[in-house]
Amino acid sequence: MSQTNPFLLANAPGSQLFDPASPSAVRELLKEIGAQPNRTLGQNFLITPAILDKICDAGEVSSQDSVLEIGPGLGALTCRLVQRAAHVVAIEKDPQM
Repeated sequence: MSQTNPFLLANAPGSQLFDPASPSAVRELLKEIGAQPNRTLGQNFLITPAILDKICDAGEVSSQDSVLEIGPGLGALTCRLVQRAAHVVAIEKDPQM
């Protein structure tokens, strides 16, 4: 089953940008794709912008860094990492994500 990437649709006419740090956007997307957090995989969705920024700050991520993110989920942290790092590779085990 092919799923639509909400990030790719963000620039479509009349579309709104998906914010992976918005609780309502996360709920809506999970409902749309028929997914829910897999607690066996330890999935939790980060939705607090200040916490996401603190994680990037603590990692001292700079424009000269390459970052490997394991388990990006819907991409809340990934969005912040790509704004700071030279390269970001995100690997997700869950095919629903």
